[in-house]
Amino acid sequence: STACGAAPPRPAPDAMPDAGEEEAEAEPKQCETVYVRNLNERIKLPERKKALEAVFARFGKIRDVCVRQAHLYRGNAFVIFEDPESAKEAVELLQGFVLFEKPMFLAVARERSDIVTKEDGTWKPREKKQPRAAGDAEDGEPSAKRGRFDAGPRGKAEALPNETLFLQGLPATVSGQELSALFARYAGFKEVRTIPGRVGLAFVDYDSDAHSAMAMEALQGHKFGEEVMQISFAKR
Repeated sequence: STACGAAPPRPAPDAMPDAGEEEAEAEPKQCETVYVRNLNERIKLPERKKALEAVFARFGKIRDVCVRQAHLYRGNAFVIFEDPESAKEAVELLQGFVLFEKPMFLAVARERSDIVTKEDGTWKPREKKQPRAAGDAEDGEPSAKRGRFDAGPRGKAEALPNETLFLQGLPATVSGQELSALFARYAGFKEVRTIPGRVGLAFVDYDSDAHSAMAMEALQGHKFGEEVMQISFAKR
């Protein structure tokens, strides 16, 4: 079971559901829990928890804030609200919010917290997962490509958030001017840099990692005809 009995968001919508999940996909349940990623690990857990409570409190009553030091959950947290609307609004309005000098990446958790399900009588024991090698992609756990946190092709090592985005999957016909017009819609845009001799690739620079994160979230999966653009943070 993950922290607080909640689980990170599902894979991107175009991913195929696992066997037995089709019914759940057809009738998704609203969730009261926000999955928070990219917290500053140098900040002590009590301070992180107190800061999260202060930041999220304006969106509604909070049942609990769960942060853990275990390797899998470092830099992550779960904020459990009383109602799903509070969680949804917090995700929409706090996406990219800078806390302790790092932008938060948020999504509604894919499963309801044990705290909630035990109260309403819907709690069920969770199946334990077998240990796996670090870096392997698996549905339901943070990795390079997970829902609103898309950051590159599945299974690739994920670069740390920074001011530069790396674009892949661009059609040969798209120009730097077209890309500039697209990415300039988002705050902090600086420039697009194409790669001489390399088709389908480009870099986009912003003035902060918070602004680049918001542009990536908004434009991940943008289509140029039949071509689908993939966006990740550039490796340093």
